[in-house]
Amino acid sequence: MHFILTNPTYTGKIRWRDKTFAAQHEPIVDELTFARAQAILRERGDDISRRRGNASHFLLSGLVRCGRCGRAYIGMSARGNGGTYHYYSCTGRQKYGPKACRGERLPQHKVEQAVLHQLAGIYRDGTLIHQAIAKAEAKARQQRPAIEQRIASIGAEIARAEQALERYYEAFEQGTLSAERCDERLSRLQARLADLRGQQAEVAAATPDERTHAPTRAELVAIADNLDHLLANAEPQQAKALLRHLIAELKVTSRAKIQPTYRVITDTVCAQRPKKWS
Repeated sequence: MHFILTNPTYTGKIRWRDKTFAAQHEPIVDELTFARAQAILRERGDDISRRRGNASHFLLSGLVRCGRCGRAYIGMSARGNGGTYHYYSCTGRQKYGPKACRGERLPQHKVEQAVLHQLAGIYRDGTLIHQAIAKAEAKARQQRPAIEQRIASIGAEIARAEQALERYYEAFEQGTLSAERCDERLSRLQARLADLRGQQAEVAAATPDERTHAPTRAELVAIADNLDHLLANAEPQQAKALLRHLIAELKVTSRAKIQPTYRVITDTVCAQRPKKWS
């Protein structure tokens, strides 16, 4: 049952080299049901950083990593004389002690407010957004010839393999190729074709779009306003899902040095832009 709940084939897709692409067969499970199943599995998973974070109200769960030992930070709570304290803590230090990692604890409210304030500010300012889009467009133009050549090369190899399949079928029908040898050759060719089509789908999916629509200043300000509203009023799980679209990683070296890598998302482009703050 666990295999069915995690296999994208049932949603009309194929998995190739840890990536999924649209397939030709009809789905038997809709995308929403499949996504809900994945969310439930993550909630019940064995990964301590995900389990502890998803079960709480910590908005940055699963996004914070220690710059010292590379392990995840998780949200935790502790009682003291002043009440209950909420903070993010390095799992390396929690598990192995300060001799293994000296990653500092981060007060939940302060780090979340700092990240959200900076994130909204980046959209309101717009400079980094437009720089990221311009960089993505330039990279797309530079990569386009090589990608097109690669797609054409894979297509030509697929055509040759399909022609070879036809020749084997004809030879078998004419009796010049035994069933055993025909089956052996067809199996090799079909495996090769599946691999080539997977490569073709991967390259096509990774092809950057040069025709990116750069958002206007008003659109960026609207995104920032919506971001503020959603994060203030949404349920914790909804807010965390939104932040996973906007934040790639928060690397913590110390309380004074946290390096976020944000995802700049528009209708047609997703680029990353790191920025340091302290």
